[in-house]
Amino acid sequence: MSAAGEDSLGLDAAVDAAIAGDARAAIRALIVANNYLDAEVMETAFTQRRENIIGDCLQLQVDVEVYNDMNPRTKPVQLILDFKDDVAERRAA
Repeated sequence: MSAAGEDSLGLDAAVDAAIAGDARAAIRALIVANNYLDAEVMETAFTQRRENIIGDCLQLQVDVEVYNDMNPRTKPVQLILDFKDDVAERRAA
């Protein structure tokens, strides 16, 4: 089998695993797909991932606000959505 054929099988397997819901496989599929996709498509994929993260942060903020509103006698939960330090720490690890 040619190298291109083997690469295609690797992409197919990664995509199948990603569709099955395996997060690591989804990331692997994205990396493997990088060999096949141009920069514009990858930029769109990264933008979509960023939008998903923003949506998760928005929901988390709403959850914290609702909790704090429903529990006025307890110390309010503080939420920091600035991840710069967190990202720097993990990259340094």
